[in-house]
Amino acid sequence: RFFLRRCFRRQKEVGFFITVGISHKSSPVEVREKFFLNPIEQEFLLSCLKNESIVREVFILSTCNRTEIYAHLTKNDSALLIESLFSVKNISSSQDLAKHFYVKKGQEMIRHFFNVACGLDSLVVGERQILGQVKDAVALAGRKETLDTRFNILTNMVIRAAKIAQTQTQISFGGSSVSWAAVAMAQKLLGSLEGKNVLIMGAGKMSQLAAGDFQRKGVSKLFVMNRTRGKGEELAQRFNGESVGFEDVKEVLREVDVCICAAGASHYLIEKDLVERVMTQRQHKLLMLDISMPRNIHPDVGTIDGVMLINLNDLDNVVDQNIEQRRQAAFEVERIITQKIITDLSPKLHVISLKLTTFWEYVRAGDPVAINILREGVP
Repeated sequence: RFFLRRCFRRQKEVGFFITVGISHKSSPVEVREKFFLNPIEQEFLLSCLKNESIVREVFILSTCNRTEIYAHLTKNDSALLIESLFSVKNISSSQDLAKHFYVKKGQEMIRHFFNVACGLDSLVVGERQILGQVKDAVALAGRKETLDTRFNILTNMVIRAAKIAQTQTQISFGGSSVSWAAVAMAQKLLGSLEGKNVLIMGAGKMSQLAAGDFQRKGVSKLFVMNRTRGKGEELAQRFNGESVGFEDVKEVLREVDVCICAAGASHYLIEKDLVERVMTQRQHKLLMLDISMPRNIHPDVGTIDGVMLINLNDLDNVVDQNIEQRRQAAFEVERIITQKIITDLSPKLHVISLKLTTFWEYVRAGDPVAINILREGVP
């Protein structure tokens, strides 16, 4: 009884670590895009949750492949987080949408956060961009004053582990981004990208990575189209391309073999009727790749004769090959995460215990960290 009372007091002291989210593993892009949060929406949701009496700490991660709320609550109430997200997005709650959400609590939530930051839970395993996105999410929460002691400890430990994973393992070797997967898909569909003309819509990080990947594949000409002309010109110059304006989109689409869109606009930039007019003046097929979140090419474009439209849902084949190549590296990253949780994080948070099944898997595999813990106990 004394032990149970003590555990109850400790849980009340610590509170509840909870994540609610939606990702590429739980939902298609047409559902994920409904819950994508731009920076202003993230700030608004943080402010709303900060005003809830049961919320001690909170931060939000929203990318092209996931939207997740990480919260430290005084009550075990994941519904509050989901309802708040629906409210900010002005979406009526429904079972059809709610079924795509997952809830992770306690040690499961923390291991999930490690996996996300280290790239193990990404569409492209080992992607480097996710660490920067995690840092941005934590920085925003810091500015909004929604972090305190425990989440400061947790986020610092996770970011350190992710840096180790990227620098001391092969988890990010070779292709390690959504844009890389899209370019690989384009090469697979077209046979070769050498001598092809390509239009890149957007000039952000994903577009920059795509430009580098296309250049290495030997494309003939790169066109860059961006809302802010200066940024588009800068990217075009870096890769010996040509900056073009949105007013020239029809003319450029007549010329190119591939159009990749990573513009991040809140609406469709390419509509069906525009592409239909373009295709009447083309003799060859047009490949369009939409890796934006939300999508920036209308899905009906894919119904036009001669047009192949690829979005985030369609990158599975490339991703499956990527997982095979990095299986050993992923196991090494899991060991790093296990070490951080057991030896560094648990003693500081007094809340997480590693799942025994996972722990014994490491022991059976001869992992030195797990064996040392078995012999000497957790520090």
